[in-house]
Amino acid sequence: MNEIFTKYIHVMAPNSTIYIICNLIALFTNILLLLIVPMIGALNLDLPHKLEGIFNIIIIADILVKLNVGFFTADGMIEMDRLKICKHYLNLQIWIDIISIVSYSTIIS
Repeated sequence: MNEIFTKYIHVMAPNSTIYIICNLIALFTNILLLLIVPMIGALNLDLPHKLEGIFNIIIIADILVKLNVGFFTADGMIEMDRLKICKHYLNLQIWIDIISIVSYSTIIS
């Protein structure tokens, strides 16, 4: 199974162009959410289901990308081992993602 991931889904460097583009898309989505969610809560509006679906897809895609991006170690080296990347993500970044997903879902509902 690991061979399938390494053959078809490559680990990206944290300074690669495609990862920077993915981060810009995630940043743009978060800015839109910061603008839209307070209006929805204050005005008691409903978010169109298609727009909510797009936001959810982008959030899930961002998580999947983060699981396939190396990280800088304490000594400045880039770690590209997929298992270490997953452990690093699950120890640190997942909590930030869970908090943002839960708060977003709670406000929208």
